[in-house]
Amino acid sequence: MALLGPNAAEVQALQEQGDVQGMLRIYGGTKRRDTRGATITALRAMGEPARQTLLETLADEELQRTAAATLVEISAASFDDVTALLESGDPVRRAGALYTAYYYARYRDMPAALALLQTTAAGAEHDDVAAAARAMVEKVEQVDEERTRHIDELLAKISLLLQEESLQPKTTAAKMFSAKRRDRVDAMNSLVAMRYPALHRVLERAGEFGDTAVAALVGLALNEIGSEVIPPIQEALPTADKPAKGVLMKALLCLRQARVDGAAEAVDASGIRITESLDRGAAKVYFTWIKG
Repeated sequence: MALLGPNAAEVQALQEQGDVQGMLRIYGGTKRRDTRGATITALRAMGEPARQTLLETLADEELQRTAAATLVEISAASFDDVTALLESGDPVRRAGALYTAYYYARYRDMPAALALLQTTAAGAEHDDVAAAARAMVEKVEQVDEERTRHIDELLAKISLLLQEESLQPKTTAAKMFSAKRRDRVDAMNSLVAMRYPALHRVLERAGEFGDTAVAALVGLALNEIGSEVIPPIQEALPTADKPAKGVLMKALLCLRQARVDGAAEAVDASGIRITESLDRGAAKVYFTWIKG
């Protein structure tokens, strides 16, 4: 084991051995983002066999919470399985499924997961997990309210800092030593660190925050959740009003420029004509946040 805990090489060795539970122990035993990231990447690469092992591990009292966390981190694909597992006759397996639903609701901001928790909390069929589900619903709702308020504050702060920064001298030295630039980058890092909840809130308020929303969507893709940003943008496009549609298309153009998987196809599939104004607007955001 490395001096600061397990590293990516150890994760790779466990992947080659097919040792999913060993990888879970590494994931649960470290706070290192690089090691956790390597573990999730390895589990994704192992595909369906790893996912099935994780679902089975929900019945292991020692590892069920870590298995739940990794299932949620890997994708949203296990939600239907979790719903079915809540009907299991095994109380330990039901508890593992409940943790997974909670993590889906809290960290992936899935309305269906919150609804499942609410149903479980109210249902007489699940007396052994109903009290836990009620506490989870309360926690998710509390966290969601606080997080939404914080996201809104950060969006407003970044927009204001961008306006103030635009009034400063445009020299390289002024940019490098600009306190406002540092503050807006720090604020954006805080925003994108909230991942899926930030994604959903930014999409809701895209038209209001313009280029700040574009930058947030790009930051989420490049720094946190990769191409998972693209499907929600595509879903939002058909019903978006004109300002929001411009934000969403500029985000897709920036993601295409950054060569994010699926972005070029999403631009083509949108059916929206890329005007010179739209292209220039995307280039401006890309330069400000990626190249600037």
